[in-house]
Amino acid sequence: MDGSPNRRGWEQVTSRVDLWDATTFRPIGEPLTVGGDAGFVEVDRPGGSRLLSSTTTTAGTYMVWDLDPTHWASTACSIAGRNLTQAEWKEFLPGRSYQLTCPQWPAGP
Repeated sequence: MDGSPNRRGWEQVTSRVDLWDATTFRPIGEPLTVGGDAGFVEVDRPGGSRLLSSTTTTAGTYMVWDLDPTHWASTACSIAGRNLTQAEWKEFLPGRSYQLTCPQWPAGP
């Protein structure tokens, strides 16, 4: 392989993204795996909550990360278009009582 991003094999490249709290230096959540190699990261402004990341290969993509947790529920609802099912809730939020996260839709079966 000559290292060219257009050569076969680059579609297999992935990178790991780790988020850390800049105040406590503790990891936030689980690491994420994204397609493509590590490229660059740019914040929208000092102290901002949006991050742009990209890769240098054609296997990757540009991604905007909204790191403000107050936006996460509404973003998830707009993407999913529904509430979590009871089974999804048990899988992803074990030990917590089921509740609506998307008030505009009925409870999941």
